[in-house]
Amino acid sequence: MAHLGLRAWLLLLAAMVTLPLLGVTIASLLRDHDIARQRSEEQLVMQARALAFTVQSQLATAAAVARTLAHSVALARGDLAGFRVEMTAATVGLAGAQVALADRQSRLMATTLLPPSDVVPPDTLSIASAFARAAGQDSISDLFVSPVGKHVQLSATALVPALADAAATYPGAVNVLLRPAFFAPMLHAQTQAHAPGWVAMLADRQLRIVSRSDDTERVAYVQRIPPEMVAAVQRGASGVTRVLRPSGVVAVDAFARVAGSDYVVVIGQPEAEFAQGQRGSLWAVLAVAGPLVLAGFGLAIWLSNRITRAVGALAVPAGNGTEGLRFREVDLIAERLASAERWRLMLLHEMKHRLKNTLMSVQSLAVQTQKAHPNDPAQFQHAFSGRLATLARAHDLLTETSCETLDSDAVMAAALAPWLDAPGHAVSFRIGRSFMMGPRQAQALMLALHELATNAAKYGALSCPGGTVHIDCTLDEDSGFARIGWMETGGPVVVETARRGFGSRLLEVLLPQDLGPGATVLRELNPAGLRASIGFRPQASAAPVGD
Repeated sequence: MAHLGLRAWLLLLAAMVTLPLLGVTIASLLRDHDIARQRSEEQLVMQARALAFTVQSQLATAAAVARTLAHSVALARGDLAGFRVEMTAATVGLAGAQVALADRQSRLMATTLLPPSDVVPPDTLSIASAFARAAGQDSISDLFVSPVGKHVQLSATALVPALADAAATYPGAVNVLLRPAFFAPMLHAQTQAHAPGWVAMLADRQLRIVSRSDDTERVAYVQRIPPEMVAAVQRGASGVTRVLRPSGVVAVDAFARVAGSDYVVVIGQPEAEFAQGQRGSLWAVLAVAGPLVLAGFGLAIWLSNRITRAVGALAVPAGNGTEGLRFREVDLIAERLASAERWRLMLLHEMKHRLKNTLMSVQSLAVQTQKAHPNDPAQFQHAFSGRLATLARAHDLLTETSCETLDSDAVMAAALAPWLDAPGHAVSFRIGRSFMMGPRQAQALMLALHELATNAAKYGALSCPGGTVHIDCTLDEDSGFARIGWMETGGPVVVETARRGFGSRLLEVLLPQDLGPGATVLRELNPAGLRASIGFRPQASAAPVGD
């Protein structure tokens, strides 16, 4: 990971921002789809219950007709001809329904399946009547094949009231026979408003299909509802389950039991309809989010290229690399690099001048010291070493302040360090108000103070016990002119000599030049001690030494 480039990091950032959002959106859609599916399944169950109630009402109507005929006055009088008229009239409200009468041995006595002139074959068994008489109550039969006409049908059977000692040939049960096609209209009504693939079906207690909205006659009695639905029906009175239809289509089927008969109503729709809404939502999200994700990655690539070019331009020399940058931070870095480059060049220039001037100063110190001590190597070494040490301290100060400006306190302390640190503190100085001076002024002043202190130690106040040197440094705020006063007391009597040494030439000739225009240096050989006055205008932004 540490070696990934900028483009990889930006692409990773884009992925971390967009992909979780896309994932959350898809997860939210899936959750909403699950909720919508649950609601759709609940509505499908409610629709199955409503259809079950419709079937129940139709079966109840058939059962009511059967009970009415079972209590017929004509039947009680034994008027079978009159009862047949009632049988024919009773089926008017039940489309396609037939009526049959069986005796107490469940043998057919009469049926509207045959014309009045036809005689019912002897000992023809009425299956529905046998079932009802075995149960001892009115009932709704399962599907069976009629012995007359071999039709698949079911029956709403009502027992005929009779005396216990009635003959076996006495009427025993009335059957209202319903064909599977009777239920087709109500099943079609549940599916016709929906897309193709919706199926409604009715099954008897043995879970054989009574009627089906898409194929009534062919499947009745010979097919059962799917095994998945059989298991679901055995678990509860209503519910929903996924099934595999004989056509190979996966469907979601809801079921409900029909009260009073334990028949089962099933309504189903293809599973694809549930998934279709989910796929549509996902495609809609991908249609919107996909371009946004691609745009995010594209923006990351474009931005990485722009940043790479902008950062690469920083390596171009100043003045050529910052043009066209459009990033504030990169522009700021470019400005700082350019500024650092300017500082580097300036310091390099300053270093070159300072090295040149230092070598020239060392050469001058060596020549002048040699002239002062032509025949005394020990004195030459001592004097030259002290002056080099002072020059080194001056360079230390310049280095600490980046060769810009130096404080007068620091200059005085560095120049007089050997005597300020000596026992007895024979040298003291007072600065009324500190000020800043340029590097050339500081170097010249430190060498001058060093020479004054060295001469005082050799010939003046610092050469004998009790002698002192007092230095007073002041700055005139109005004129901006600084003045340094040197006063020796307690030393030997000062005597004027004709010999002019390095210190004299440094104070009288070199120091005024280095201190700048208007600088003055006055020396007074007072018998009580040397007096010197140095005046100059501090230059806080002086040119490099040697310019």
